[in-house]
Amino acid sequence: MEASLPLKNKWIVNTRAAHQAQPLTEKLRDAGATVINFPLLEIDAPENYEDVEHQLSALEQYDLAIFISTNAVERTLDKVDVSTLKKLKLACVGKKTGLALKKHGLDSDFCPERFFNSEALLALDAFQQFIPGKKIALIKGEGGRDLLQKSLLKWGGDVDSINVYRRTCPQHNLALLKNHQQRQELDIIILTSGFSIDHFFELADKHSETAVANSNNKSNENNWMNSVTLLLGSERLKSHIPDSFKGKVIFAEDPNDDTLLKELTIDNKL
Repeated sequence: MEASLPLKNKWIVNTRAAHQAQPLTEKLRDAGATVINFPLLEIDAPENYEDVEHQLSALEQYDLAIFISTNAVERTLDKVDVSTLKKLKLACVGKKTGLALKKHGLDSDFCPERFFNSEALLALDAFQQFIPGKKIALIKGEGGRDLLQKSLLKWGGDVDSINVYRRTCPQHNLALLKNHQQRQELDIIILTSGFSIDHFFELADKHSETAVANSNNKSNENNWMNSVTLLLGSERLKSHIPDSFKGKVIFAEDPNDDTLLKELTIDNKL
């Protein structure tokens, strides 16, 4: 029975956006974990939505549409008919994004089989050969890395970014997590994007500054974070971890739910 519940008595924080957290939460609970849902990401409409709608209305003019995330797929198909996308070549950065397209009856022409990120897509020979001279719509959220766009331009692509959503952080402090940690009810926090990591540490700094201002015990306020273990969605995300963090950090190969679960169970990193 214990082997079938490898995460029994473990408290794990799921920081995925609320509308995307349930599948991972269910997998963790099925493995015996107690899950704290603490979304650090919320998906909102872009501020210049009229401009984005205008860009999407001209999507037929492109040779290739690249989707950076499942959110990019869903936000686009809220405004664009499937028949329009069927006229284009489609690319995505990972399996979940490809499945989001498949749900709407669309197949991705370029999708990495593992290591689901921009680097993996750029490494595909067929993708590289297709790019020169093509008009490309890079469909994404506001901000994020510019690696993909820079590479496409370098290879001779004509690239337009279409930012169909923006990321915001719905949390205002880390008091809930600190309270769990003080009750020994916090083993690991899962962070799967640079945005989530950045805002996690911004909230940590804010919480520490507020607490220190109202406390004579500065060391305790600064040290609670260092007893926390972080599971990151890929090793490239380690650049978002500040040097001041002294807690344990472990990495999954990619941010997919099954890969995260494997890192916690089969590899027994807790």
